[in-house]
Amino acid sequence: IHVDGCEGATGANSMYEHGWGKKLNYILAFLPEHVADVTKRYTRKFDTAEFQVRRREYSASETMSDMIIAQANAALSGGVNKKRLEELI
Repeated sequence: IHVDGCEGATGANSMYEHGWGKKLNYILAFLPEHVADVTKRYTRKFDTAEFQVRRREYSASETMSDMIIAQANAALSGGVNKKRLEELI
C-alpha cells in the first residue's frame, strides 16, 4: 500500500506522476530484509518509449536492475530464517 507521511496520503499511487507531474524512473519498496521494484504499480507509462529511455539512464537493462536488487536482497536476507524468506519471495 502506498503511504506518504509528509502528504498524509495513503493509496494514492498516481499522486506523484499525475498530481505533481513527476517523471518517474524507479520506485522501490523496502522492508528490513527485502527490496522490490514496484515501479509498475505507480505509473501507467511504464511501457512507453519515453519512460524506458529515462529508466535506461539509471540502469543498462531490466536484467541488470534485477541483478542489483537480487544482490541487495541476498545481503539483507542473510539473517532471515528460511520460513520468513519463503514468505518474502
